[in-house]
Amino acid sequence: MDVRLLGPLEVRLGDGPIALGPRKQRVVLAMLALEAGRTVSADRLAEGLWGEAPPASAAKMIQLYVSHLRRVLDGDGVRIVTRGRGHELQLAADGVDVVRAERLLEASQPREALALWRGEPLADLADEPFAAREIRRLEELRLRAAELAADDYRGTILSRDSQAQMGGYAWQADYMSASSFLGPTFVCTARGDPTEENARRRASQGWAGRTPRRRGRPWTAASSTAPWRSPSPTAGKRSSSRSGSAA
Repeated sequence: MDVRLLGPLEVRLGDGPIALGPRKQRVVLAMLALEAGRTVSADRLAEGLWGEAPPASAAKMIQLYVSHLRRVLDGDGVRIVTRGRGHELQLAADGVDVVRAERLLEASQPREALALWRGEPLADLADEPFAAREIRRLEELRLRAAELAADDYRGTILSRDSQAQMGGYAWQADYMSASSFLGPTFVCTARGDPTEENARRRASQGWAGRTPRRRGRPWTAASSTAPWRSPSPTAGKRSSSRSGSAA
């Protein structure tokens, strides 16, 4: 069983998703999955569900949600265990995508960690009381993975030889949303343009998803000429011949 939080909440068994029931029931599952293997108190669940003013029936409603989730999830190595006035989700160590992402980062595999994002974390539960803090934490995790992936990429690609071949261009990291990309891409800018620190700042302010450009000309991976390669030796001749014709 695979519990996915790095995008809309989803639980998959085999090749298909599992119906998780009403919204508040999904909130309970998300909170338990974020603390998989640890007990989450009923008071904390109530605060995450209703904020500072839970209904008088909060305890009974939480028990009902947990009971329904047990019927949906129990089996295949997954259990929801009640401990005192709290509940614990027990499943395989890699059964939650957040846990996998954290372990991949610990294992210095940031690009593999980024591949787990399917969009904004907890996207379908973002306006629930528990979500804001958790979303911030998961976005910080994604940014950390993107920065590590960028550093890893530069360390691999930008050797001294490759820097010489770039002919005066420097790499600037740009981070696209994980829904359309599984790691950092890079923008070529003329040397002397914004530093890496500024690149990261601009990425956090909404650069994600922009098309890389070289001096105003769009460039994609499908382009016949990468932006750091020297122009074709015939390019100048073609340009001169066009100028002569125009004259």
